[in-house]
Order: sequence, then C-alpha cells, then structure tokens
Amino acid sequence: MIAKGRYVKGGAANSASAAVDRRDAVNDVMDHTSRSVSYHKIVLSPSDDEPIQDWREWTRDVMADLEAEQGKELHWYAVHHTNTEHEHVHVVIAGAGEDFEIGQEEAVKLYPQDYQLLRESGHEHSDHDFYHQLDDLLKELDRQDDVGHGSVVRDLERDLSNNLSLALDFEGDHDR
Repeated sequence: MIAKGRYVKGGAANSASAAVDRRDAVNDVMDHTSRSVSYHKIVLSPSDDEPIQDWREWTRDVMADLEAEQGKELHWYAVHHTNTEHEHVHVVIAGAGEDFEIGQEEAVKLYPQDYQLLRESGHEHSDHDFYHQLDDLLKELDRQDDVGHGSVVRDLERDLSNNLSLALDFEGDHDR
C-alpha cells in the first residue's frame, strides 16, 4: 500500500469523513479481501485540460460512479499527491465489497470497461467544461472592439453569474 500521506476513507457511508491513520486503512482493506482479490491499487490522474478544484470531492464522485457500476459498497482509501509535476490521487480498493441488493460481501473485480468508466467519470466530474466555457467567453471579450464593449462585458458577466454561479470582475487587467 501507499507509504505516506493523508488517507481519506471512501465509500457511501463515509462521505463526510476526514483523514484516517494509515494502519487503520491497511487493516480495513485487509479485513475486506476475497478469495480471488486482496486489493486493487489505481491512480486517478486527470489530464492537463481537466482541472480539479476540490480533489477530495472529485475522488469521491469518481469512486461513487465505480460503486454504482459495480453494484457494491466499496472499501477504499485515497491519498492526493502534489509532489510531482502532475497532481494525482492514489486509491486502494479492498478486494471485497457489499452487494447493494443482498448485502453480501462479494469479490471486487476490475475489468477494462471499469477503467474506461473511471476515465470518463474523472472527465465528467472535472472542471473541464466550465474552464472551456470561461475561456470561450474571455476570447469573445478579446474580439470585441471598444465600441459597445461595456454592454458586452455586463451581459457576459450576468451570464456567468447566472449560469455558472461565478461573478467575475472584468474591469481589471485581462491579460492574466
């Protein structure tokens, strides 16, 4: 398992939990192994054009999608790493989880379609669309000449505030 870092416990029952001790994480994972799988180690690593504002929330959302696909409550722990050029999250998933319908512990197996789901979910839960929409709006501002510029800025600011819940100050330096 992962050597150091702040471990965050995952799973449906732990959506508000904070950091946990490494020893507790190891014990919990090893308490939920199956005959065929002890545990899985995966890395969630969004691309450069998939910015993440809240890594904990993003990881929980991605893992919730995997739980839904598996039909099981998964026992997982994650560590967010910022010590490289590209931020990422290491996740350890126990080899057994409880089936949502019957509550019985079953093996957790990951197949190629599960990894594809993780990639798609990571993209969906990233801020990719927001930043591309914001970039498009800022490019539109750059294309405007000085005539009528103020009304365009006010309209765009209102649209951003209403549609994206973000109010921007367009009166400063736009070359940032």
